[in-house]
Amino acid sequence: MPGRGAELSLNEAEKDLIVVQTFFGRQEITLEMKALVEALVLAFAAAVYVVGGAIDRLFFSPVAKFPGPRLAALTFWYEFYYDVMRNGRYTWKIEKMHEKYGPIVRINPYELHVNDPEFYDEIYVGPSRRTEKWSWSAKMFGTSLAAVGTTGHELHKLRRSALNPFFSRRSVTQLEPVIQENIDRLCTKLKGFAGTSTSVNLVDVFTCLSADVIGSYAFGQSYGFLEAPNFYPGWHKLMMDLSRSSHLMKQFGWLY
Repeated sequence: MPGRGAELSLNEAEKDLIVVQTFFGRQEITLEMKALVEALVLAFAAAVYVVGGAIDRLFFSPVAKFPGPRLAALTFWYEFYYDVMRNGRYTWKIEKMHEKYGPIVRINPYELHVNDPEFYDEIYVGPSRRTEKWSWSAKMFGTSLAAVGTTGHELHKLRRSALNPFFSRRSVTQLEPVIQENIDRLCTKLKGFAGTSTSVNLVDVFTCLSADVIGSYAFGQSYGFLEAPNFYPGWHKLMMDLSRSSHLMKQFGWLY
């Protein structure tokens, strides 16, 4: 009986052995050893990918020669920290970069920021030059079906052409009575606060004014935000929350 038990143990051990082909020939290893080897290979591949990517971004990228923080050149997490964790503060950080590095700075692995009036015509050339939007940045608008989030030049030109009449001089002139009507309504309401101890948050006031003007012009009706008690502070909060979410959508555009 003891001999039979030993035989069973040997057979079970043999079941855990597998044969693999290596540079040194065929080898027998255990399943545990195979799992360890696979984990080591994956870890090595990940390390090569990270180190290789870092070297490429720092030394071989088309924008590698431009000045800027090394960490910003290495990873988008630098931009993520200021825009997502610090509520859109990257714009102010970029301003400080210009003070330190000059008029052209590298703000992430693939993007430059230019603060030079003489370079304006090189960037904003109008429809005469074919210009593709950067898809990574366009993701911040949350949709690729609207003109603002369209990356392709021709498709964007087509979608934008449908909106062009609304921005003509004639259309803007025709909008003046709509703006004046809402301003008059606002002034009347503000006069009602005269002689009282009521405080008015002007940020909420102008958020409601712009919402009613846009509603009247774009959607054919005013939504009455100017008539709301205390100028509906929840509307401004909603707009700010949407603005902050755009930074998150930009960083993780692959999620939608």
